[in-house]
Amino acid sequence: MLNNVGKSDFLHILVDTNGVKKPNVFGKDVFTFILALNDRKPFKSWGCSDTTRGTALKCCKNDSSKCTGLLEFDNWEFKKDYPWR
Repeated sequence: MLNNVGKSDFLHILVDTNGVKKPNVFGKDVFTFILALNDRKPFKSWGCSDTTRGTALKCCKNDSSKCTGLLEFDNWEFKKDYPWR
């Protein structure tokens, strides 16, 4: 699903890894990406990916819609401490 509300220089991309099947929950099977048109890193994960892994983990624990940043830190792996299993 693509979402670009109003005029902006980015495109918000939601990826649901199993389509319409449940649970349809951010951090479990729905992950968010950003395509920024005027950025040095045009395609990036939504969340705290531009910080440290510890900050990304805390960010993911507090807001499951931002867990894509943690997964990027972890090389797209669900590590043992991933909070939304």
